[in-house]
Amino acid sequence: MALSKNEVEYIIAKHLESNPKTQIAAIRNVVEDKLREQGVIGKQSIGNQYYTKTWEERISNKDALLINEVFYDFLYGRIITPGIDSLNNDFPWVHVSDPEKLKKYL
Repeated sequence: MALSKNEVEYIIAKHLESNPKTQIAAIRNVVEDKLREQGVIGKQSIGNQYYTKTWEERISNKDALLINEVFYDFLYGRIITPGIDSLNNDFPWVHVSDPEKLKKYL
């Protein structure tokens, strides 16, 4: 696991602080972007002057499930709630419903 639960909570909380109306995919993407910055996922290469092997490293199952775990912790903790308006009032859309609780993770 490349990131700890506390790190994932912080990354998601920072995203929600600046994007209080968002969707689930954007939350996942912001954590994946951090993993990409760290070189954990994305284009990987090994080799020498004669041979290079390149591949695309995907997010691990553990990291993907950790993102879901934190998402649902925020949902069940009533930090976020489904929907952003009357036309998009269900998943995948979510909004910050309790900014004070969100501050705990910043």
